[in-house]
Formats: sequence, C-alpha cells, structure tokens
Amino acid sequence: MYGSGCSSLFSIFLQILSLAIGKDPQSSALIFFVSGTTVIGIAFLLGLVSDHLQFYRYYVGDSSEDIKHPPKTFKQLLQAGYCIRHIIIQLFFVLVCMTCTGPVTYLVVSEYYGNGNPWNEKYFVPVVTFLIHDLVGLVTKYFARPLMTVSLSSFDNKYRTLKIDSSSIFR
Repeated sequence: MYGSGCSSLFSIFLQILSLAIGKDPQSSALIFFVSGTTVIGIAFLLGLVSDHLQFYRYYVGDSSEDIKHPPKTFKQLLQAGYCIRHIIIQLFFVLVCMTCTGPVTYLVVSEYYGNGNPWNEKYFVPVVTFLIHDLVGLVTKYFARPLMTVSLSSFDNKYRTLKIDSSSIFR
C-alpha cells in the first residue's frame, strides 16, 4: 500500500521537477526518459543483488514441497473468499473510486489560466490535482494502518470462536 503511494509521489515530484527544469516538451520528455531508465536500472541491479542475500534465500527457499500438495479446489477457494469478503468489498469500492477520480482530475484548470503566471500555467494542475491527492492518500494509509490491524485481528478472533479453521482452507 505504501509503495503505490510513494511511487505516485515520486512521479508527481518528477513531473514538477521536469516542468521547472525543462523549457520545452522535448527536454521534459528527456528528463522523464532518463529518470525512468535510471529507476529500471537500479531495480534490475537490486534484483541481481537480492538473489545473493541470505534473507532473500531463506524466504524464497525450496519450492519442491509446494509442488507435492494438490491444487486448491473451487470450494476451498470460495471458503477462503468468504473469510475475506469484507476486504474484497472494500477493494471493489476502492477500484470504483479510483476509476472515477482519474479522468476528472485531467479536467481541472486554474481559474487564472492564461494570465502569464507560471504557477497558473505550469504548476497548478500537477500540484493541486495530483500532489495534494497523493499526499492525502499516503497520510490516510499511514493513519488507517492501526485501524485495519485492529479490525482484522478482531475479525480473525471472531472466526476462531466460530470454529472456522482458516489453516485447513489453505492446506
């Protein structure tokens, strides 16, 4: 959850930086291309390095034991879906809201657009529509974390008292 919030903030800051540095669309595009290539290169190098870390090897481990278990049946998958139905409903509403807010933000324009002020011409749309939205989203994810942890632990305890053993579903 934090990764998507941080990546969108990185993208917005990069857009504001490219607008501030670049005088024309070609230089802004070059800044985006170079930074994207750099991020992909760093991710590739980190992927190569992580393969040699003991921590990574421990959690990746040997997958030969997983192959021995039969695949899950449709009934087991439905039982697992029933156990996490509240999270699935929340995910549905989040996806609906995300598809609605994206196109609307592209229609926002400064009230004083066309007066020659750089704030109104260049920086208003990325800051007001994207940066503030992503900052608020990241802050709410941070503050919602304890609430989700408490509600999920009480949710888990509720189903333990009903004698639903979630470990049997995922065997």
